[in-house]
Amino acid sequence: MKPSKRSSVLNAVTMPLSILLFWQALGWISFGLLEPEISQSVGSPVDSRLVLTVGIVMTVATTILGSFFLYYRMTTSQRDVYSMTKNGESVDHVLHEPKSYP
Repeated sequence: MKPSKRSSVLNAVTMPLSILLFWQALGWISFGLLEPEISQSVGSPVDSRLVLTVGIVMTVATTILGSFFLYYRMTTSQRDVYSMTKNGESVDHVLHEPKSYP
């Protein structure tokens, strides 16, 4: 009995997850830069140094996670799939050659 050729759920989720994490990193950068300005305009006291530090730490953390998932996706994806004939030879080269008719 042959194993099924389904991809795992983790492989299916890693690409969108890494993209979302990179967008989240951009959100943390904008949070760290805009939040002190917004709180100052509202009149609420804020420790801008702490906000910027938290924004930088969260940006680095989400970028590392996104890079990990992207690396995982690239190393575990099945890129080289070849068709095989009955005797085990690859027919990839046959698929790209023009057909000749008698």
